[in-house]
Amino acid sequence: MGLRIFHPVNSGLYFKGSSAVLVDGVFDGREKGFSQMPEAFSRAVFEGNGLHINGMLFTHSHGDHFCQKQLKRAEKLFPHMTVYGPDLAIKNVKPFLKASGLTEFYIDCCRVWAVDTIHDGVGYQDVPHCSYFLNMDDQTIFIAGDGSNLGKLKSQYGGLLPEHVDVVFVNLYQAFALNVHQFIRDFTASKIYLYHLPFRQDDCYQFWMQAGQAVRSFPTDLPPLRILTHMNWH
Repeated sequence: MGLRIFHPVNSGLYFKGSSAVLVDGVFDGREKGFSQMPEAFSRAVFEGNGLHINGMLFTHSHGDHFCQKQLKRAEKLFPHMTVYGPDLAIKNVKPFLKASGLTEFYIDCCRVWAVDTIHDGVGYQDVPHCSYFLNMDDQTIFIAGDGSNLGKLKSQYGGLLPEHVDVVFVNLYQAFALNVHQFIRDFTASKIYLYHLPFRQDDCYQFWMQAGQAVRSFPTDLPPLRILTHMNWH
């Protein structure tokens, strides 16, 4: 069947192919204007309803991306899974340092490049943060998280990163950012998805209205920006 992607809500992404990797997938984001982990998805993760996990990755430790309590719970169910993220108390992989700010490792059959990036937004730039390239089943994915300095990655790391990216996941602010548009051009990305949105009933900051504006104003020389639907396979 090839690589499939499930998106619960917020920045959660579950990649299922020859390996199974969950990114920013255990969280409690209501305090930050996002959504809690959906009950149906929580059951799939914690009650053994067919969701297998080889590894969990986290871009950073904000509550809309990460929950320490939920991670410990998952580790009891999947004791052999790989866990990685910046500044995590629980981390059980020793990545190979390719260059300053760039490490590489494997989660089963999934190759991972973890790149140190700067969290966007005033007041958040000191938050430890990384973005990820994943390669699985001949597909290369880029997960931006909340990173802001993406336009420099190609020139900074050159041949240490994949030449081409099939799918890019960007948040609302990145969708408007010129440096992110340059990243998409540099890596000749084929598909661009807008994610990191709450359920509409939790949208107290009008993120969904801004998402519509982002789609309409996205550069026409790039692949169209598509909003990733919640609680669906893609």
